[in-house]
Amino acid sequence: IAAFGTEAMRRLGDAGLGPIRAVFPDFRVLSKREEAELSFLAGVMEIPEASCSNMASLVVDQGSGSMEVVVGTLEAGGARVHDNRSYKLGTRELVTMLHRAGSLGQFRKALEKRFAEYEPLLLNTTSRPIVLGSAATRLAWLAVRGRDPLTPYDPRKVHGLIMRLSYIDSLVNLAEADPASARLVIQPQKPDSTEFERVLSGLVALKAFLERESKSEFVVCCKGTRYGLVWKLAFGDGIRANVHG
Repeated sequence: IAAFGTEAMRRLGDAGLGPIRAVFPDFRVLSKREEAELSFLAGVMEIPEASCSNMASLVVDQGSGSMEVVVGTLEAGGARVHDNRSYKLGTRELVTMLHRAGSLGQFRKALEKRFAEYEPLLLNTTSRPIVLGSAATRLAWLAVRGRDPLTPYDPRKVHGLIMRLSYIDSLVNLAEADPASARLVIQPQKPDSTEFERVLSGLVALKAFLERESKSEFVVCCKGTRYGLVWKLAFGDGIRANVHG
């Protein structure tokens, strides 16, 4: 069993990790750099079209605590990370910003201003970024679930889907014009839950970032950090990636 922790575990420190390591002596706390590498591996290894050695790939991992942005290339023996950024724009912070802004329009302006203040990425990347996280997978599921909004979620149907940023615009426009209907679309089981704000704010943030990088579409990846760890362990055991030019 490979047990590991990310940001929440980093905050605990050695004293807080003692009880965990008493049960799992080999428990790993990933550094921010390692977490970025694993997010990148999860994206490029699970989306075959990204395994290209000629140009760097961009992977965005939206979590509850941060938005991780990684630029790297896949080599036969694993990933090479060229640039990674950790923006304090996780879903918790985004929902707070949305409430503070008072409207989706003002929220969008605040995000565009925030991203304009960040340094641009160092390298040009492939045309389609890979996006991990619940906001992207929810958007993709809305596109493929069919007429019955209560259809059980199936990650196999959303993984690898190409989504245009205009799809986000359509959902945001509905939320501005008819919030009640948008809530039913996003979370039909519990339309009054905070899932509506989490998904919508995450998508608006994703669009603001990708537009800054001159991207118009992205590929949805329903895998996560644990898949990246499995791939890294496999590379350590001698597995070689099939990298094409």
